Amino acid sequence: MGRAKFLFSNALVVVRQGLLLAVFLAQGWLFGQSDTAWAKIYSGDRDDFGYDVIETQEGGFMIVGQTSSFDLDNAQIYMLKIDSAGIPEWSKSFGGPRHEEARSVLQLSDGSYIMVGTTSSTSDGSYDLYLLKTSPTGVFEYEFFYGGSDWDFGYDIEELGSGKFLLAGKTYSYGNGDADGWLMVFDENLQQVVWDTTIGTGNEEFFNSLTVTGDTLAFAAGGGSSPEKDDMDMMVARIRIDIGSDKYQITQVEYIGDSLIEYANDVVHLGNGEVIIAGASSDTNDLEGSLLVRLDTSFHQTWSTLFLAPPLSGIVHSIELAGGDTLSFLSDTRFDNTNRDFYLGSVRVSDGSWLKGTTLGSGEFEQPSSLKHLKRGYIAVGSSNGFTQGPFSVIVYRTDEKFSIQNQDVQIIEDTILITTYHYERNPNILQIFYASNAQQLAVKSTSKSVKEVWLYDLYGRIVGWEKTTHDFISFQPSATGIYIAVVKQNGEINRITFFASCQ
Repeated sequence: MGRAKFLFSNALVVVRQGLLLAVFLAQGWLFGQSDTAWAKIYSGDRDDFGYDVIETQEGGFMIVGQTSSFDLDNAQIYMLKIDSAGIPEWSKSFGGPRHEEARSVLQLSDGSYIMVGTTSSTSDGSYDLYLLKTSPTGVFEYEFFYGGSDWDFGYDIEELGSGKFLLAGKTYSYGNGDADGWLMVFDENLQQVVWDTTIGTGNEEFFNSLTVTGDTLAFAAGGGSSPEKDDMDMMVARIRIDIGSDKYQITQVEYIGDSLIEYANDVVHLGNGEVIIAGASSDTNDLEGSLLVRLDTSFHQTWSTLFLAPPLSGIVHSIELAGGDTLSFLSDTRFDNTNRDFYLGSVRVSDGSWLKGTTLGSGEFEQPSSLKHLKRGYIAVGSSNGFTQGPFSVIVYRTDEKFSIQNQDVQIIEDTILITTYHYERNPNILQIFYASNAQQLAVKSTSKSVKEVWLYDLYGRIVGWEKTTHDFISFQPSATGIYIAVVKQNGEINRITFFASCQ
């Protein structure tokens, strides 16, 4: 259906293997909380957002999202690796000349990471679904762009039993008009789309979340308008998978809602063909409530629970089965139109009745995104500008099973730029950039002798050199050994390279 794009696949070397620059910021780390309950903010110079978190194979955590702290002009994909106590191990950014973000991340059996999100660097304003694969240490390995002439977004990714990957999102390029819910399957190497389909009625539809069970069944949840009415409802789809014949089929789509506006942000499978979906419900006065719905094997409601009064007058962003008869959820709690906090709560799986809950935050503005249940407690990630009173920063809460944090003080870790990776588009037929470390020179080869503008940045984004020339060779005299970024503009093309320079 869509057309694949490999615009960045031949890009110049992004990071030299074996050259790792680590800036370890020890302030506060030696006196931090335990590794079982803590709260930390990872703060940069500009807005940074955490959208998803997973527990890694070695016991730490990987956070992905969006950052503006690594680049002076553009939002980029953000990877932040922390250990079990929340201490940063490394962070990286990946981006093109415009906007990128990662909404979901998986770690594969070999330790590598796959992220799905969105990029606008492939065109002059529209967005494409974006897949990015890195090594276990965040070294760029592969990327894939998929979309049409309009806006297309990727929101979630799950690995199937066959080794292929199921993705969910939203497309304006295909379907029945406006936005349609978008599902697709990529092959084992992320090289080819083997199946995709859209769900839409001519109004806005989207899929925010996926859950996969076994080798033959998957579910997708989001929002949409049924053919019978215009108001948005929760939308849920069942996907049958035939691994032997490599066939995928949506066998049922249901819209769950009433006269209010509802949509789902997450879905979990209960193991017997039943699911729980969670999200938001709002009335004509924009009063939002946390909504959870359990559906049987025919997508009929077993129960629904709606919390409209504080502290649950917000949106459920993420849900997790926590063992036994417990479903835990991450919501925002809103006491007015501007202030909000994280809210962690639990209900019974059997009937949706209330179990427990707690509020976490500054009382200013926290934006929760993702919750994961651990062997010992929970980890929740999102964004905040309440503690720093500045740009948005990534905030992480790790709690015990009772949602309590032993030390309520939120530790702010500034300048968490440990290892930086840049990856930018170039056209090899127009412009190529080389670097000779022994001569401290940049060679800018081009088929045209037009004027080239060259900027040199250090790792923190500070301009350390600028030149406007028609010459092929540009001398660079670094003031300190380290990693530098060269940005070359010619004939409207912007090209970048990250390299290591030595003063010795």
